[in-house]
Amino acid sequence: MELLINSETLEPINCPICDQDETTAVFIKDGLSVVECERCGLRYVNPRVNVQYLAANYIEDYYPREKIERLHTNAMEWLLMRERLSEIERRIGRRGRLLDVGCGIGTFLHLAQERGWETHGVDPSESGTAFAHEQYGLNVFCGDLFEANFPDRYFDAITLYHVLEHILQPNPLLDELRRILKPKTGHLVIEVPNGGSIQSRLQKENWPYVHPRDH
Repeated sequence: MELLINSETLEPINCPICDQDETTAVFIKDGLSVVECERCGLRYVNPRVNVQYLAANYIEDYYPREKIERLHTNAMEWLLMRERLSEIERRIGRRGRLLDVGCGIGTFLHLAQERGWETHGVDPSESGTAFAHEQYGLNVFCGDLFEANFPDRYFDAITLYHVLEHILQPNPLLDELRRILKPKTGHLVIEVPNGGSIQSRLQKENWPYVHPRDH
């Protein structure tokens, strides 16, 4: 979906990680400035599209019917999800209670449930979570992680696949993940685009993972 960018939809921010406002310009894409924090090195958009506009115009359009059908029938998508699950099982060595934050239409959780995991999911998309529940019978919550209000020290594994780059305030989210993950034995799995990769540094604003309107 094409978002209309103007002064009413943008908000200036400090660094979402260290709360400082000392930056170096990196590039401009789609009319938005990507900067790098001189304190902690985070690259972020400033000013960014505000959360109210994203919620009203972006989140629910993330899983239109044609995208759901494409993901559901895409063999490469299923292969990727199986590889992710196999990697987790190799590292953890056991099955337990699994939470997928940003679970989408539930493909990953469906595979995990078939392999004996107790699965839970969270996603803000009504269409995505509805498909996950109706197609696979999954236990998924439509909303954000804080609204789900899981118990302390509840999960053996928590996954966030290409979710963190969408989060406007990562520090509170990471605190909440720490609260609900079992201490010492729990595993947190986060996958994000590698902004420090050779491809990113060579391609800059043309790198395929640069989406400043929602990343």
